Amino acid sequence: MITQPFQSMKGFSTLFTDLLQSAPYISSRFPALDDTFENRMHNTVMHRDREKLTQVLQASLSHLSLTKQQQHNLHLAGLHNTMAVVTGQQVGFLGGPLYTLYKAYSAIAQAEQLQAQYQSFNVIPLFWIEDNDHDRNEAAEAYILDKHGIPQQIICPADNTLPAQTPVSELSITDEILNLITTLEQQLPENEFTRDLIPRIQSIYTVGTEWSVAFMRLMQQWCGEKGLLFIRASDVRKSGAFASIVQQELTHPLRTLETVQKVNHELRNNGYMPQVEPSSVNLFYHDGTIRKKINYESSSFHAGDKTWTYDEIIQEAKESPEHFSPNVLLRPLCQDDFLPTCMYIAGPGECAYLAQIQECYTMFDVQMPLIYARHSATLLLSQHQRLLDKAQKSPLFFMRKYNEVEQDITHDMSDKDLELLYQQAQQDLEQILAPIMHYAESTEQSLTGAAAAARKTIHDSIDTLKKKITASKKRQEQTSFDRAKTLSNFLCPNGSAQERTYTPIALLTRVSWQTFQETITSFTALSNQSHYIITFTH
Repeated sequence: MITQPFQSMKGFSTLFTDLLQSAPYISSRFPALDDTFENRMHNTVMHRDREKLTQVLQASLSHLSLTKQQQHNLHLAGLHNTMAVVTGQQVGFLGGPLYTLYKAYSAIAQAEQLQAQYQSFNVIPLFWIEDNDHDRNEAAEAYILDKHGIPQQIICPADNTLPAQTPVSELSITDEILNLITTLEQQLPENEFTRDLIPRIQSIYTVGTEWSVAFMRLMQQWCGEKGLLFIRASDVRKSGAFASIVQQELTHPLRTLETVQKVNHELRNNGYMPQVEPSSVNLFYHDGTIRKKINYESSSFHAGDKTWTYDEIIQEAKESPEHFSPNVLLRPLCQDDFLPTCMYIAGPGECAYLAQIQECYTMFDVQMPLIYARHSATLLLSQHQRLLDKAQKSPLFFMRKYNEVEQDITHDMSDKDLELLYQQAQQDLEQILAPIMHYAESTEQSLTGAAAAARKTIHDSIDTLKKKITASKKRQEQTSFDRAKTLSNFLCPNGSAQERTYTPIALLTRVSWQTFQETITSFTALSNQSHYIITFTH
């Protein structure tokens, strides 16, 4: 296992690395794990509607066969001294990027650690499935590693008759999935892992199954035995649980905009780029199965072709809160207003926008939870470790765009020495041969031709040797480039981090789930202060 500082890696913002290093300003934007944490936990468990929470959890979990640990945690969720370590992610085809699973196991590990430390509370892990989102392209995309070790994009077929603004919660698997899974099986390695995996995928991605349910069922196979509970944002919305945040946002239009704009100005002054720009109203309106952005202008509210007066939209928010959902800035507040969240496991991008909304938590009277950065890792197979050993390079050398790797290898292998040696040899040979040539010609004129032929033979031999050396070098170079391409495809596919690109399926067709789970469990139990580079042990 190699621990790599985030500062030495591409793709991690200064805000994120400063947060992990407890830089004073950015750390002040988040609650601290200090002596006040237990008091914050007491505040967290108060004033929660446990009955509604249990009902919504049951609605989401009704699509699963719960493990005993999940059943136990579901019971605990209804108790007033239970809090949750929460993480979440948008729906992702075939489980989404690897980091989705890392977030889930980070939440499981932190829940276990907090439970051991604060035994007067119950602490459960909980995964928020954000399916109110309407970015179907992101939800449909997955990357696998084919049998040749090349990254391949797989797209979940969608019903193209549905408008682009249809939330993911309203999307279901179409009959095109059958051909897609057949294609997927053909692309994956032919081994025992693939033979075990394909029937599981076929049983989950069935025609008519909602995308969010399929995602949850796949995550269930990987996390259910650990007791992780799942809750769908669409189920929370339909329960009316967003009502308080929604009504406050509509009652005070522009307030969130102005508050976050001030914070963004402050962030820029401290050297950080804000992740999100706020809107006049940070909400969406669900018009049947369509999700529309709400705007506020000239004392009226607009969403698509729909318009409200101030009184009309407030009235609708009171009578039908399920018609409204938050954007990215208010989503954490809606989540933490409903859930007894003591800690949220966040990715680097989430840390960035959470840094913008500390004042919003206070403004909406919601307690901001402790923010804990998810674990981050790059995983290696033993065959890739052998390639690294042959290349005499660290994994980090290949964890960047391939053209950069190729340029460095080309530079390292450029052979100016051979050309210099060749030219010097030709010059030295001429100096050595000149006296002999002169002597032969002076001895007998007829020997001139023989001497010239001998000189040509010697030079030709040197030319032949040079060509053989050059050919050998090219073979070595090609081997090096082939090795580099294999490593780059695995470690940094398409120039992006492995954990942000490949679905877990990419690795689970090469190692067993037991090996994969043991590896994830091991590094998520460690500190989150570094990126881990780990070779599977078996």
